[in-house]
Formats: sequence, structure tokens, C-alpha cells
Amino acid sequence: MLQGSPPRPGLAKSRRPALVRERVVTLVSCSDAAWVAALDHADVVSEGAPKGDADDRSYFGSTSIVLDVGTSSDEESTQAALLASHDPHLRLRAVRVARREASHRADGPLARMHAEVTVAAHPGGVRLHVDVEARVLPDRRGERRPSLLTPAGGHANG
Repeated sequence: MLQGSPPRPGLAKSRRPALVRERVVTLVSCSDAAWVAALDHADVVSEGAPKGDADDRSYFGSTSIVLDVGTSSDEESTQAALLASHDPHLRLRAVRVARREASHRADGPLARMHAEVTVAAHPGGVRLHVDVEARVLPDRRGERRPSLLTPAGGHANG
């Protein structure tokens, strides 16, 4: 050992890994009908655009969804935001709204999408913010597709 260098930790006996690991997660399920009604009347704002060339485009953007749930104080809005942040059904609905918005803004269908949802209190309700990243697939709606009944040569017998 060199003089002046800090001492190193000594040898330690390794332990067998635990058979079971436990993780406690809080999830709630609020009234789905109430969330659907709030989403139907939500204030939705999206921004973003596809980047890249025609064959390799990616979409980057975000969608902000403001739900009016009738809270009258900051404490009620904070409590509603806490409940919303733990409700996986509401979060999934928010991601679906963001995907629709992103697909529309990207002017084409999206491949697998990465989304990050944050929830915050908002005067009178809750704000969900969804950041979106996805590859934009080529839009092939106008192209003819080969029939499964047509042979590989392209001509049907008969």
C-alpha cells in the first residue's frame, strides 16, 4: 500500500441473494365514469413535430390535458392530483389522447411510442402532461395491397 493513500475496505463474505424482494406500490381506482366525463370536456393542447427524412422520421412532442374536476381549493386540487397520479386507468387514457394527438401532428401512423406522464394540481382540477417520442411509420393507406388469394405473379387464375 502506498503511503498517503486512503485505506481500502477489507474482504467481506458475500451473502446469498434474497429469495423474495418486496415492493409496495400505491395504486387507486377512482370513478372511471367521472374521469371519462372530465376527459370528454378536457382542455387539450399539443405541440411537437416529426423530424428526419421521409423513411426515417421520428416524432417528438408533448400533450397537456387539463381536467376540470370541480375542486374549489388548492388542497382539493392537490388531493385530486395525488389520486390521479396513482390511477393507472386515467394515466392510460391520457397516453391514448397524447398518441392520437401525436399521430395527427406527425401526419402518419406511429410505431411503438415512449411516453412519460406527469400529474400536477391545476386551479379547479388536475393537469396531466404527456411527453411523447415515437417513430413515424410510412403512411400506406393509399397503396394497393396484394391479395392473399392472388399468386405471387400477380395474376389470378380463371
